[in-house]
Amino acid sequence: MENKRSPGLTIFAWYFMITAVIGFASNLYFLTNPSKLDTVLEAGRQSYKGTPESLELTSMISLVLNILVFFIGFNVLRLKELWRKITLYYCFFMIFYIMTHFSTLGFNLMAAVIVFYIAVVFFFTRAEVKQQFMPQNPEHSQEGHV
Repeated sequence: MENKRSPGLTIFAWYFMITAVIGFASNLYFLTNPSKLDTVLEAGRQSYKGTPESLELTSMISLVLNILVFFIGFNVLRLKELWRKITLYYCFFMIFYIMTHFSTLGFNLMAAVIVFYIAVVFFFTRAEVKQQFMPQNPEHSQEGHV
């Protein structure tokens, strides 16, 4: 018997995959076109207070994280329990990362992103969501065992 995926789980999974592809493409673009990075820095000086070097490093880290986020979304769609747990670890990591880089982010952006990741943690730790990741095969069932 196949597990049913809830609409909320499907939305989160697709959100992760789509934002990962967009993030990967934009970070790759700015890393391969450094002059465009300077333009973005000048245009967004109010929201980003770091140096071009720190933004370049952040873009490289983001490339790796975007690959991870794509795989999170893909495997959440497949209801893989390991990837549900990786999603939670990723969210905790991002909350920590954002809080430690407070000086480079505006407060409103930082607060909004932290609230989003907290919502993801709450969603993925709900009993109804965890149940979707559990095997439904009779041989995996613990019912009837002493």
